[in-house]
This record gives sequence, C-alpha cells and structure tokens, in this order.
Amino acid sequence: MPSPVAVSTSTSAHRVVVDGGFTGVVKIAHVVKLPQYGVSRFESRTTAQQDRWLVDYICTGTEQQVELLRKRIYRLPGVVRIDRRPAP
Repeated sequence: MPSPVAVSTSTSAHRVVVDGGFTGVVKIAHVVKLPQYGVSRFESRTTAQQDRWLVDYICTGTEQQVELLRKRIYRLPGVVRIDRRPAP
C-alpha cells in the first residue's frame, strides 16, 4: 500500500485593487466565500480614486488552491491587480 503524501498548507494574505465601486467588491466576495478556499478574513475599503476599492483577504490552503483562487479573482471584471502580502 502506498504511503500517503504529505500536503503542506500555508496561510497567505492578498490585496486586490478593483474598479467598479462596491459592485466589484461584491463580485470578489461571491468567489471567496466558497468553502474550498478557506478564507478566514475579508475586508474592503475605498481609495482616493473614484470607484476604486481595496480588498484584503487571508486564505489557508495548498499553493495550488491559493493560485486557483487568485486566477478566479483575476478573471472578474474590474480587477486591476492582486498583490501577495505577508500573512499576519
């Protein structure tokens, strides 16, 4: 019987810059609320630029799961940039 492969998980924080006002934030929230992404924190705030918001989230998962979430968010309309940040 093969031995189980250890899968390492890590916690990572991200900041998303999104245009489109609060509607853009809601679109991101619909994606990150899915249970397979293990998002433990989600917050958003406005910026000085009109209709541009910052969204911060922290998720736990394998590197593959984290990348899949980033790719799904990038496909949303209005997403300008996603930066990986140090996890708290």
